[in-house]
Amino acid sequence: MQRLWLGVVIGCTGSVDPRVTESGPIECGSERTTVFTRTVLGEEWRRTGNLTEGGRGVTVADFDGDGVLDLFVPQTEPVSRLLRGRGDGTFDDVTETAMPEGGLRDAFGASAADFDGDADLDLVVYRAREPVTLLVNDGAGTFTARAEPSWDPQVAGCGGAAAWADFDLDGDLDLFYGRLGINGQEGYSPCDSTLLRNDGGGAFAIVNDLLTPDLQYLRVMAAGWHQIDDDPEPELYVVADLPEVLDGNLLLDNTDGVLTQLEGTGTEVSLAGMGLAAGDLNGDGITDFAVPGIDEIALLQSSESGIWVDVAQSKSLVPDVANRQRVAWGGQLVDLDNDGLLDLPMGYGAIPQSSNAEMRQADEIYRNTGEAFERVGAAWGFGDDNVIRGYVVADLDGNGWLDVVKRELGGRVVVYQQHCDPGAHWLAIRLHDAGANAFGVGATITVEAGDLRLQRTVEAGSTSFNSGGPPQVHVGLGTEARVDAIEVRWPDGRVTEHRGMDADQWVDIRSTPP
Repeated sequence: MQRLWLGVVIGCTGSVDPRVTESGPIECGSERTTVFTRTVLGEEWRRTGNLTEGGRGVTVADFDGDGVLDLFVPQTEPVSRLLRGRGDGTFDDVTETAMPEGGLRDAFGASAADFDGDADLDLVVYRAREPVTLLVNDGAGTFTARAEPSWDPQVAGCGGAAAWADFDLDGDLDLFYGRLGINGQEGYSPCDSTLLRNDGGGAFAIVNDLLTPDLQYLRVMAAGWHQIDDDPEPELYVVADLPEVLDGNLLLDNTDGVLTQLEGTGTEVSLAGMGLAAGDLNGDGITDFAVPGIDEIALLQSSESGIWVDVAQSKSLVPDVANRQRVAWGGQLVDLDNDGLLDLPMGYGAIPQSSNAEMRQADEIYRNTGEAFERVGAAWGFGDDNVIRGYVVADLDGNGWLDVVKRELGGRVVVYQQHCDPGAHWLAIRLHDAGANAFGVGATITVEAGDLRLQRTVEAGSTSFNSGGPPQVHVGLGTEARVDAIEVRWPDGRVTEHRGMDADQWVDIRSTPP
């Protein structure tokens, strides 16, 4: 776990870097009077009668390659929805023309990635009664379906997480497909999770022998591939439910594509884990984790001893149980106010066995002050009562201020579109790799601006429950209006450096000159 990774540093000696395309600064108008505008999508959609089967997640990605984020909304019945973004935070429903069968039925959740290496984003969709299905993108945002029954070896409907990464460093994206297991009246029955090695062009081999027996017993609610050491391979962190049955979350080290279960790292917290938020909170280059649960949130921060410490209590990251914040699901570590610190917006909602009053719970934004987290959801007009499951934070309108997409259990999508504020700066980055991993999933990006040195990772897949976001990076810069340097550590080990640009813009970086 301590091997030194020696990358090749590639610089640019000219005044113009041919690998970098800048949008140019995006101006923000006058001071904002409100933080968010709230919009509900799908008021006309028929909600499923059985809330335990209704669609639970949401996936945000640019499916048609126009630079604007779209939404895939899984639904068990009548059909899942594909909503094409217009660029202003509004959407057109293109389900009938762009989705197979006029809209895939029987879907719980999904995540987006370019698994066939053709430089567009495809989908993996896990379903209630049907086998997991790959939706293959034709490049223009129209999909064809490819069922994969061998990925659901026991019972369809056990899917709980889908996380992508090039875990064997062969240049294409592999998949961890985590499964919930069945928790019924007769007790808990596990469903084996599946590890899928991409053998090129989207052909996968099942390599479950690399997964540990303990992992195969988990009720997997979320999982993600993250960097925890100096070697290039990403590690797998798996979040589990049912602490009364199982021992807790698992962290698997990855050395040369061989996964080894780690013990005594501090990440093996035992709670009813419902989601996973990841980011570098303390600037040491190691991923930290926030795991939402029932009546608690674990905030696992890396330390100099190599152990993660739960600092939730000392950082005041505590749900307001008295205000019906009981069961936390979605959440991401993101910089909502562009001050350079990672905040934690989070959705709440009880399980269906609860009463109607208990199910609707107040969502929250935990704002990072540097010393602690403060609750600002109500003050920012965000703390509405919903039964939230899926949750993705992304910039839907391209203004540099992150928006929040919430998914109600079995029903609508609620969008909180954030207004820009001229008092803080930002940078958004998209990567373009020349190989099969065209979006640079797994790359680490470090941005230097003034005294700030901020690190972000390009992710694809499971964050919040049954959900996934786009493979792009957002960095808040506070008062810094100029970026001094960007360093990209590509998944294959190369390091490229890019210097000198204005803040408040979108930047596209290629691994090689066009």
